Amino acid sequence: MSGPAEERPAAHETPRILRLAIRLAVVANLAIGTAYVALLAVLMATGRTRGSDFTAFYTGWRIVLEGNGSQLYDTAVQTQVQRTILGGQTFEAGLNPFNNPPHMVLPFVPLGLLPLDVAFLVWTGIQALLLVWVVAMLLRGVAQQWTRLERLGLVAAFVAFPPLAITFFQGAFALVLVATLVGTLAAMNDGRDARAGGLLALASVKPQGMFGVALAVLLSRRRAALAALVGWGLLLVVVATAVLGPGIWASYLGFLGTYTSSFDKLSVDPAVMWNLRGTLALLLGRDNATLVNSLAYVGFVLGLLAIAWLWRRGWPRSSASGHVGGDTALRIALTIVVTLLLSPHLNPHDDALAAVAVVLAYGALRGTTGGRIVGAGAMIAPAAILVVNGIAADAPTTLPIRFPTLLLVALAAVIAASLRRNRSQVLA
Repeated sequence: MSGPAEERPAAHETPRILRLAIRLAVVANLAIGTAYVALLAVLMATGRTRGSDFTAFYTGWRIVLEGNGSQLYDTAVQTQVQRTILGGQTFEAGLNPFNNPPHMVLPFVPLGLLPLDVAFLVWTGIQALLLVWVVAMLLRGVAQQWTRLERLGLVAAFVAFPPLAITFFQGAFALVLVATLVGTLAAMNDGRDARAGGLLALASVKPQGMFGVALAVLLSRRRAALAALVGWGLLLVVVATAVLGPGIWASYLGFLGTYTSSFDKLSVDPAVMWNLRGTLALLLGRDNATLVNSLAYVGFVLGLLAIAWLWRRGWPRSSASGHVGGDTALRIALTIVVTLLLSPHLNPHDDALAAVAVVLAYGALRGTTGGRIVGAGAMIAPAAILVVNGIAADAPTTLPIRFPTLLLVALAAVIAASLRRNRSQVLA
């Protein structure tokens, strides 16, 4: 997913003092990652993971297992089932609702057969395997020509990235999104279009995080990828309809409209989001919820148009060397960042996908000023986010814009400037 080593500017030998600084950053990030593991163990041992998003997913699975799948998005039914699961307790908002699409319910239903705490433990193990797979894919597909220190830095920064920790603490699906999209990108790079389309269909477990890459694939002009995406998508829809009933789709769309426009209801607080909607919520306040949501949807539409323009020439085929050119990697990275910034609904743990954009951008810009900025930012960001923003998914802030949002905007600016510079050089 990055250009061959010979296509990048030659990197000078790293000064000793800089190598020392990088090693210190690696040690610090690995220590942060280790602290996350210890904290997760404490949360699981004390039962505090029951207040996580995983309980919302588990609620949906239990509803289906109890034979009430047609009422999956009925908030009254969800409230009753969730209260039973929690032994009479409730979330502060009354309900943390199940909100995933109908066609992505059934693959996870078997976890609902286990007790809640055991299911969380099993899911944590699955997430750990997904993380290992994602890191291995990035090391093999992007960082193959990097130095050992750079590769170690990638791993350390990834495991220290706060959204990844939040993903584990919440038992969320962010790593499913990351893994399926990384697999999609690798398959597109290797010319395995049918595999790319199938993986992209699975990425729809989180539509709010996959729409950018999905649009890029739709504009790819690759029939096999589009056919696989449509085919697998239809199969999932047919199975969901057969099990949950034909009315499940109208029920889901009605629930989704209420859920995505909610403001401090159904456990939704836009002010915690690391994107445009979150920034608008902080700036304009809860009294202007309608205006915040309207402007956020305008931004979403503009984001779709920007991504469509970015991929107007389609997704190029791999070169004979098996590598995607630097500009393609930059376009993928920018697509991911725009998706995160302009999605109308995005939880902080969904921003784990930003790590993929960072790796792609650094790989494409390695040896340049832009690459050094991205690399330094990646090493410093985990600790900086922890200090300024905190680790909780609903961390409070007095700032008018969340610090991680600023980092995403800065990353988008570096990538966009590099793409523009590359285009100017080609025209010249």
